[in-house]
Amino acid sequence: MLVFLFGPLILFLTYLRTSPQGLLWLGLLFLLGLGGVITIWGAQRQGFLRFDPEPLNQDIPSDLLPFPDKNPARASGRFAVGGMTRYFVEEAAHYQTFHTRERVVMVQIFDTRYLWLAQSPENETGWWYTFFKPEVIRSFEPGQLCFGPHNRPALRLTYRPAETEAPQTIYLSFDTPLERAQVLADLYADRIEIGD
Repeated sequence: MLVFLFGPLILFLTYLRTSPQGLLWLGLLFLLGLGGVITIWGAQRQGFLRFDPEPLNQDIPSDLLPFPDKNPARASGRFAVGGMTRYFVEEAAHYQTFHTRERVVMVQIFDTRYLWLAQSPENETGWWYTFFKPEVIRSFEPGQLCFGPHNRPALRLTYRPAETEAPQTIYLSFDTPLERAQVLADLYADRIEIGD
């Protein structure tokens, strides 16, 4: 079976290697392949997204998000459940504040199939979480998040979880600037109280 798939390709590459124009084509194909690998490697290092910061407006109202209200968003970063962690990019999420002032970003991963061939891993479906309290937040800033062809209003939130020394960053993107402003006002309320 593999002979039928790769046989014509091997014959074509052999032909290209033996003709002067073929060597030029092989060199061009090699450079295009190398460029593709470098592009994918660079995108992977940035988490497959780009965040362009915007200045933080100092006229932010400080309004805590009332419990049990949830703000819809799309989230990117590391999330955990049952001792497992995963990195997700632009997944459907909710942002919520509890009475204790602890925040949670909840990501729901659905069981999906692709063309009846591939299926999402069973151990990734369900709810995934990131919890943080005001005192572990190191910074948050508004901006635009670019993922694929789309730019969305977003927040970059950096915090230091108790179980690790290294700071973690999550990105929240929103359908509208108003949704981003509500989450920003919620974060800003505790920032004022802890004296940042």
